[in-house]
Amino acid sequence: MFYNYKIGGRTKRLITFIFLIFLSCGLFKKEEEPMPLAVDNWWAYQTTTRGPFASKGFKFPFFQKFSKSPGTYIDTLKIIGTQTIEGVEGYVVFSSYKKDTVGIYYYKNDYLWLYDPKNDINLKFFPEKPKIGNKWISYEKKEKTYDLDGDGREDSVKNMIKDTIITKENISVPAGIFKDCYLTQWRATYSQWHSSTNQWQIVRDTLVAKFWIKTGMGTIKVETNVTQELTGYKVK
Repeated sequence: MFYNYKIGGRTKRLITFIFLIFLSCGLFKKEEEPMPLAVDNWWAYQTTTRGPFASKGFKFPFFQKFSKSPGTYIDTLKIIGTQTIEGVEGYVVFSSYKKDTVGIYYYKNDYLWLYDPKNDINLKFFPEKPKIGNKWISYEKKEKTYDLDGDGREDSVKNMIKDTIITKENISVPAGIFKDCYLTQWRATYSQWHSSTNQWQIVRDTLVAKFWIKTGMGTIKVETNVTQELTGYKVK
């Protein structure tokens, strides 16, 4: 048996309103960015160095920006302005420790990028919509070199950083406990191209960094030749 219920106009309008609210919450809710970019946002880190970064055959200036001597200090990274880069709006970051700008962060092509103006390096830092198991190449540089294989012809070398999101973890740092942080690993590979075989040969494959990112907050902890832990922040 079927019953025919009549719904009044007011009730219809209410149902329609509720439906639209649920639709907007489900479909149009803005996802949190890995790193909230806005002028005056800042992150303070307790940074402990353990000496120079030493991965023989691997050259990447990004890892050389810290002190070469062991020690502990506080470095506050603050967004001080904007600058157009790659056709999009970038955010200029100033380091209190370096007393200079250290990079420009920006979002493009579904990734957070970091541009190092001093060394003219673009680092594909982190996906906008991260998932466990995501893999990408954040840095790659090829250059010609001398004859490596003894055949009398010029060869090439290649430095590359490969990134993988390993898992989610809860991280405790001086700024507090942050849940569901994405643990990401950087592996640096140094390869040689031998003209005698027409093939790349991986000479070295080294785990060089681990970092934890909390979406809507940014980087919580970094482990390389230095350890950086968040001690304070202001994001909007």
